[in-house]
Amino acid sequence: MDGDGFDDLVFGERYKKLHVFRGASPARASAPDQTLVTPFFGDGLIAALGDVDGDGLADIAVEGSADAWYLFRGSSGLSPAHPVPGLRSSPSWTYRRSDTAYSLQVGGVGDPNGDGTREVLVGEYPSKLGQGTGSVVGFYSL
Repeated sequence: MDGDGFDDLVFGERYKKLHVFRGASPARASAPDQTLVTPFFGDGLIAALGDVDGDGLADIAVEGSADAWYLFRGSSGLSPAHPVPGLRSSPSWTYRRSDTAYSLQVGGVGDPNGDGTREVLVGEYPSKLGQGTGSVVGFYSL
């Protein structure tokens, strides 16, 4: 997520925080390199999306407590607007479920439209399984 060439690890505390452990740390870290206290993090699901905005940094989506997914972009820490490497401190995109959906799933996919960046798919399941149909919504150029 910070562009240093090492894999990073993100995990969350339900309804509280996102913790980022940067892969460039020379030894096992006993404390996270970055912690975001955010009202946007809810049920504990985090989806690795890859680079969906074309800046060369990995991005993630987190499931919020209000039936929504939030996109957090990676940060190299080199920008004055985002001086901490890891994740940007606030989400740049939100998808809320429709009134008829019960559950959402989100994932990064390849580049089906050929614009050079990965796309995001959101799947909605019907409010009662076995009744009605679900849907998949695609987003690109986030």
